[in-house]
Amino acid sequence: MKLSDTQDRRRKLTDEEREEIKERYILGGETYRTLAAEFGVTHSMIGILVNPKRAAQVKQRISDNWRANYDKDEHRKSMRKTREYKQGLNQDGKLK
Repeated sequence: MKLSDTQDRRRKLTDEEREEIKERYILGGETYRTLAAEFGVTHSMIGILVNPKRAAQVKQRISDNWRANYDKDEHRKSMRKTREYKQGLNQDGKLK
């Protein structure tokens, strides 16, 4: 089942908010931390948004080290919770 951007709970920012953050940072006068506090995300997330090289570095680090932090039981619980959420949306007729 495909979720819309507003239904996907993993997604913290809309595309419009992402663009606004980039514009405001480029124009100056805003720090990562002030933007992060305003939009309810971490300053690291702001850094990833405004600096594509940083995003690539983070992605590479995650792909290199994902096994070190992988917990099969936690993954199962998370997948079950997501599946139940999607099924509830589907039963309520909120999915296309």
